[in-house]
Amino acid sequence: MSATLALACDAPSKTAPVVEGQIFYLSGDDEAPTLRRCDADGTRDRALLSDAERAYAYGFDPASEQLLLVLTENGIDQIALGDPQSDRSRVIARANELSWQPQFSPDGRTILFESARESFRDLYTYDLTSDRLERLTENPEGNFDARFSPDGRHITFASSRHGQLDLYVMNADGSGQRRLTRHPGDSVKPAWSSDGRYIAFISGRDGPDALFVIRPDGTDIRKLSHEAAAGIEVTSFQFHPAAPRLVFSARSQNAHQIYIVDVEGGSPRALSSANARDSEPVWSPSGDGLAFTVTEGRRSDVWTMNPDGGARRRLTTRSGPGGWRPRWIVEKGSRGHEALTRIPRPGIGNHHVRLRAGREGRG
Repeated sequence: MSATLALACDAPSKTAPVVEGQIFYLSGDDEAPTLRRCDADGTRDRALLSDAERAYAYGFDPASEQLLLVLTENGIDQIALGDPQSDRSRVIARANELSWQPQFSPDGRTILFESARESFRDLYTYDLTSDRLERLTENPEGNFDARFSPDGRHITFASSRHGQLDLYVMNADGSGQRRLTRHPGDSVKPAWSSDGRYIAFISGRDGPDALFVIRPDGTDIRKLSHEAAAGIEVTSFQFHPAAPRLVFSARSQNAHQIYIVDVEGGSPRALSSANARDSEPVWSPSGDGLAFTVTEGRRSDVWTMNPDGGARRRLTTRSGPGGWRPRWIVEKGSRGHEALTRIPRPGIGNHHVRLRAGREGRG
């Protein structure tokens, strides 16, 4: 077990968590939320894109300093790019049907997303240099949750083309599609480790939704959340930006807790108390802090903590509308940005289920 994981079962540290970058989150009514942004220490908090019907932050490209968004325009979810320092945004690859789940390619030149523009749901790429739209899949049953590999050469995704949702991998141009999983229980929300050696995903194949990993060639499938607690259901997860480690949230009948687990060995370690309502954890860009959502009654707020569960700090104010669905981005000149110039960038939006007052929905 690594030293970092061992800390999770020792006394939590009291040192304040890292404060580089910015945190984007949603606040207010979950049917018409407001996108907000603050520094990682909770200061300089303000609303963004106040004229949008709804706006969700999915990713950020440090090189071009563009925020990747889903905006609701005339009732239709569209892919858009925004300036995180202003309210300016522009819709790209506009469609008459919804588009979801966008992700920047590792080089920031291409956007991968799913859309209902020509079918129930297929996968597309949009080249930001040439403004060219390419359709990657053509299956009437549906294709979802697409993610670029860290080197940008491959894409993993979920597809229901054979009935249940299984995982697939294909080349970045849509060729060479091959099936990774074959199980009646759905497998969804795949995401790559930063070194490209693993793909993590959520599946209910053995009962409640659990966290699994598999190799990109379909071998070495393992459950990672089996020792966390009996009867839990995994709701979200994210890979560490540089290490083979995951943070995930899971709910039981009486709580919603956050855990950390090493892909290559060791049991999950709880970062939350046994009766907590903690969910939606995301790593800081350099991997030495976590942002997450705390729900108390019908109110949710954004907090940060260290990766050992210590130094918990509320970012959203008690007098404000609260917050949920945090996304932690990196800025030029920060330690996180320096780290990302040395390692592949896996992105920040690898799941789209959001928890709000005990209810789940698409985000």
